[in-house]
Amino acid sequence: MTGSSTADRVLAFITNLLLAGIIVLLAMFLIELKRMTNDEKGIVVRIARDESIQVEGRLSYPL
Repeated sequence: MTGSSTADRVLAFITNLLLAGIIVLLAMFLIELKRMTNDEKGIVVRIARDESIQVEGRLSYPL
C-alpha cells in the first residue's frame, strides 16, 4: 500500500497535538513572566521596591 496506515495518522495527530500544547504552555509561561516583571504592576518589582500588596482588595500586607 502506498497510503499511510491508520496508526501513522493517529501518531501524527498525537504528535501535532503535543507540539501545539507545548507551544501554548510556553506562550503562557512567557506571558506570566512578562506580567510578573512589569515595571508598573509586577510583583517581582514591587517586592524589590518594598511595597505592600493588596490581597482580595481589602487587606494590605507590607513586604
